[in-house]
This record gives sequence, C-alpha cells and structure tokens, in this order.
Amino acid sequence: TAIFMPVSSGTAFIGAALGINQKVGDEYNMPKLIACQTEAVHPLKPELKSMVEKSVSDSIFDKLCENQQRIKKIITNSNGTVLVPKEDEIVAAKNLLLDKFNINISYTSALALAAAIKGSGDLKVNKSIVLCSGR
Repeated sequence: TAIFMPVSSGTAFIGAALGINQKVGDEYNMPKLIACQTEAVHPLKPELKSMVEKSVSDSIFDKLCENQQRIKKIITNSNGTVLVPKEDEIVAAKNLLLDKFNINISYTSALALAAAIKGSGDLKVNKSIVLCSGR
C-alpha cells in the first residue's frame, strides 16, 4: 500500500506518519509514504532544477521545509519516495476527476493524484491511497 500526500512544510505528513505508526505498530506492515511536491517547490528533491516559478498547486510554497530531515527519515523508514509531477500532469489529474466523475478538487489535491498516476507502476504496490482535500 502507498499513501500519496502533498507536502509543503510537512506537518500533516509527519502527523499522518505518526498516526499510522501508532495504528500499525509494525514496520513490516507500514505503507509506503509518498511525499508529493511541485516543480516550483521541491526542497525534498533538491537535485531537480525548478522548471517553473509558480505552480498551479499554490498551497505548496515552503521552499525551506524545516521538517525535511524528519520527513526524509519517515520516507526512508516506510520505503517511500518523493515524487514531483509536471504541471501538465497536475492539470490533467484535476480534469480527469472532473470529467469522469464530476468531482472538483483543488490543484494541490490533484498534485497527489498526478503523483499516484505517475508513480504507481514503479512503486510496485497493490493499493494506493491519495489524500485529496479542499477545492
């Protein structure tokens, strides 16, 4: 199982990891935690060049991410990763839900969906959970 979450400062990501860890209590059953960031803001993937100045997912704005060491440890311990979808993939994910299911989500939620679509084959998981909130 993989859980895809948009990450700016990482507070919600850390909270989710702590809650899951308390519930699961067994690192062998821990889902892969996938941090999703934008092309404009991706401090968890500093090796990537910023391809755009501003993202449609404008809720991801913390360029410093002071929690990044803690987040990276969570990602490593869960065998997760950081995914950075392209802007057109984010827009396509938002449009997919709107066109097929008449569900209107925010671009930040679409970021997580775009990451799930982009990374689902490589992650070798049988189930995915995508955090979508707001619109």
